[in-house]
Amino acid sequence: MGYNMYRNREHHDVKSLIGTIISDLNGSRNLKDGLLSLVLHGGAPLFEDEDTYLDVDIVFLYKDEAIPVALRAIAETFTRLCYDLNKFDNKAFFAIKSGPMHPLREKETDPLSNINKQRIIFFHISVFSESGYVGINTTATASPLLVYRWQHLRPIFGQPLSDFRSVDKLTVDDVISAGLGIDNTIFMLMNREKGYWTWKDNNMVWCKEHFKDFDDYEMIVYALKWCINNSLSHLSHFLPISLTQERMTDVFAIYFLNQSLLTDYYSIIDFKSNIKNYRKQFVENPERFRELFDIEKLTGIVISILNGTKEKLRYIQKIWTYEYRSTSPNKEDQMV
Repeated sequence: MGYNMYRNREHHDVKSLIGTIISDLNGSRNLKDGLLSLVLHGGAPLFEDEDTYLDVDIVFLYKDEAIPVALRAIAETFTRLCYDLNKFDNKAFFAIKSGPMHPLREKETDPLSNINKQRIIFFHISVFSESGYVGINTTATASPLLVYRWQHLRPIFGQPLSDFRSVDKLTVDDVISAGLGIDNTIFMLMNREKGYWTWKDNNMVWCKEHFKDFDDYEMIVYALKWCINNSLSHLSHFLPISLTQERMTDVFAIYFLNQSLLTDYYSIIDFKSNIKNYRKQFVENPERFRELFDIEKLTGIVISILNGTKEKLRYIQKIWTYEYRSTSPNKEDQMV
């Protein structure tokens, strides 16, 4: 990973930067031993061209026996990568943690104001063993919601993740009860803490940490985003609805929200659409920002939307199950 790769400050061009990172990861021999799949979430063309904060999500899948060496190789690789990137107007850092996180700084002692002076580049790294990912090791396995989201991503090395585990369709129980589902996100919002998988002594363990900095505002946005995506992914298996990004919020409102929630719902959607600017405002003056945007009120709105969605999902499930059994000509089908 050479200096020349990062000497060009135009890595203000995010696609160019992501392309360089992909090339570098794909060419690293140290990462290849036992590596089954290496995926960047979405791929370079889908990354936002944001000049202040870039969250690069990466998934590594390894053979079980390769995990100890792989963890050291990943840490060494990204330490060097961040060192090279930080020679310019960047603050790059990484975390090997699989869970929701969009940190503004590497350490709590780092000045929060740096985000408006340097571009933050956060490498969000998920590492899975083969047995953990496919579910043989059921104490530490990927959520079906993540598997569903990741399974069709094109790998930059190895096989597609769907070759190891796939989810044909999301069930109501997945959307409500799985990791990063409705119940899980309500728990995180109410307790103001996030959970994630990480590695300790070559074992995958579940950890928790309290929200800090802008986490609570980020989480209300992502909780709603996950709820919309997962609910519509479930619904799309039964109804011919369009899931284009432009229409997702309106389609979700039509199928899942009561009239009384619509005004509050669109206020959160508006907050979501301005999250980048709000992040900058928060950094400039956190106390003033919290006065302007009451996190307790915003959290309450999102939890109401999540609970209402859960009720509607159960209602739809009940109606469809009844209609299926009523119209099925096969008595054995009626017992399903």
